[in-house]
Amino acid sequence: KLRIEMGKFLKETLTEMKRPRVGSEEFDEFMRKIREGSFVKHQDLVKFAQLFRDDFTTNNLSRDQIVAMCRFVGIRPFGTTSFLRWQLKIRLQQLKQDDMLLTKEVIDDMTLEELQESAHIRGFGGSKPAPHRRRLKEWIELSK
Repeated sequence: KLRIEMGKFLKETLTEMKRPRVGSEEFDEFMRKIREGSFVKHQDLVKFAQLFRDDFTTNNLSRDQIVAMCRFVGIRPFGTTSFLRWQLKIRLQQLKQDDMLLTKEVIDDMTLEELQESAHIRGFGGSKPAPHRRRLKEWIELSK
């Protein structure tokens, strides 16, 4: 019985250590909305995005999830799951490097083709330049 109680205590302690300390109630509400798929304000995303680590692993994702992510970033989903994971990792690294080069000023100066290509590889639909510029600026803000 003592072991069970000690295990519960350690689990709760680890859970609390992992949780960001920014206004606990506010953060809990943000995470609840994310889990439920509710609307989350852009300001809240920017505020809390910085609390999460940048480590992204595909090791625990199912093949269906890997295939969906590949389609989202423009990778043809053919091959083994390991191969798709590798391709996805490479594409995400390329996006991250591209994001470091982009600034809001650079986005304003992009041609229509550059804007469409940058938006397409990030999974944005549509062909009008104004929404692409806005979305890319938000993307860059979140990626910092």
